[in-house]
Amino acid sequence: MDLDKKKANDELFFNLIAQSKVRVILGVPVVLLMIVTIWLTGPSSENDGLYGPVGMAIVYFAYNFICAIVAHKRMGKPETLMTVTAILDPLMLSAWLILTGEAAVLFVAFYMFTILGFGFRIGTKPMWICQGASAVGFIAVIALSEHWHLFSFNSASVLILLVAVPLYATILIRKLIDARSKAEHESLAKSRLLASVSHELRTPLNGIVAAAQILNIEGNPRAVGISDTILKLSNDLLEEINDLLDSAKYRSRSTKPEMESCDLNELIDRLRITLEKPATDKGLSFSLYSDLGIEDAVLTDKMNLTRAIMNIAGNAVKFTRCGSVNVWISLLEATDTAYRIQFRIQDTGIGIPREEIPYVFEPFYRASTGKMHQYPGTGLGMCIAYDIVKMLGGSLTLESEVGKGSEFSFELTMTRIPKVLMVENAEKDFDVVRGKRILVAEDNTVNRMLIHELLLVDAHRVTLAQSGEQAQARLQDDYFDLILLDYNLGDMYGNEVLHAYIASASRPAPVYFLTADATEATKNSLIEQGASGVMHKPIMMDELRKTIARHCTVQKFVQ
Repeated sequence: MDLDKKKANDELFFNLIAQSKVRVILGVPVVLLMIVTIWLTGPSSENDGLYGPVGMAIVYFAYNFICAIVAHKRMGKPETLMTVTAILDPLMLSAWLILTGEAAVLFVAFYMFTILGFGFRIGTKPMWICQGASAVGFIAVIALSEHWHLFSFNSASVLILLVAVPLYATILIRKLIDARSKAEHESLAKSRLLASVSHELRTPLNGIVAAAQILNIEGNPRAVGISDTILKLSNDLLEEINDLLDSAKYRSRSTKPEMESCDLNELIDRLRITLEKPATDKGLSFSLYSDLGIEDAVLTDKMNLTRAIMNIAGNAVKFTRCGSVNVWISLLEATDTAYRIQFRIQDTGIGIPREEIPYVFEPFYRASTGKMHQYPGTGLGMCIAYDIVKMLGGSLTLESEVGKGSEFSFELTMTRIPKVLMVENAEKDFDVVRGKRILVAEDNTVNRMLIHELLLVDAHRVTLAQSGEQAQARLQDDYFDLILLDYNLGDMYGNEVLHAYIASASRPAPVYFLTADATEATKNSLIEQGASGVMHKPIMMDELRKTIARHCTVQKFVQ
């Protein structure tokens, strides 16, 4: 509840800051126009001159500056600041209208702008407060300005508008708020469903993968062949699960690019390793071209860029029966600091009907061309690629013709990084670490046993716990080099064990969470609470070894 209130307060402060900026940006030309109008038509009183309007302008801008500072520094309650501004804004305008005289008719519409601004930006309550203050302020204008005395019908018309328009706007705003709440509720429900599906699928998949890896390491040639098949099929299933999660993640715009050095030649090599064999097995010509003018590495989100190109090129191989698949990385423009690069993937596949091209980048799209049941998949690959390219600042385009093939392309402008710097910052290869004391807390019996077996391959001394209470007891009784905690331990959550351990240990060991929840929000939350990192299920042997090597000193192991 406190988090919800803090979020609401933060949003209210943000809106108040934005509103102050809008008032200043729009206020400058409007105030200047008012002063010029008063100078041309004359002030409301012959004794005023321009001293009154200039003084009012100073007061107005000082008021907006103070509001912005108070909101930015979060001084006081946001509801109080909202109420004060909802009253003072229309009263400031009323003072201007009194000074403007007969030219006030040009600016009286700003009452509506102010009232509706509060309504649509913040809500109906501040709109009603602003409406009341506007009515009081305009009555004062009528009483103190000779012009509005002479034109009583105009005065009555403005008062009717001040009452009627906000009342109608209230209906529209409530409908808008209801629609927004419904959309947010549906989005949250979808995210929870995907997280639940991910957890339920990843947990048994973790056991399958771990068992296959053990067979692969210790089995005979026949067992190794079977385990390779299991791992390949498990990897295919894991990719489908990741596609479901990533589609929701990118569409919600919750993902931001993680910029790092990237050698595009390495990207080409990965494409070749991954796709060349499937292409040649189908009898396709598979070619990769990289522009020789691209001499330096670039700054980009390497993982997501690779994912986007892999999705497009992988689809090209999948939907091409004969002919070729070609990938071009071309340099369009080079400066001292940046490259403008075009990525283009062309195939001679089944093609896409022209009328269906606008829908290709929508989730779960399946073309009507050909026998689509021959091509497995969720239909999320192009959707994810499109969202990644957009996130990186590009636009993915498509040209296609049924029976002749398709061509996808996009352009990105990326900062150049000399490869010398990239080599210096590259991560060193890790050595396999053996013989460490490791606690594994996992409530699932099969997963606990299989992770144990994976660790025994490298002769680690493993202590097991099947609940949070057992994990806490083990941590009090012994010292460990690394701790692996399942996020949900049945009797309590793993982060509760983490908090108690950090509070009691003088030199806490690195703690990694094992979880089927692959969302970025969960990972960031656990790291903020003190975890060293997160390992997503299914746990892979290489990832497990890298994690141990990252935190433990290498020791020689003698059989």
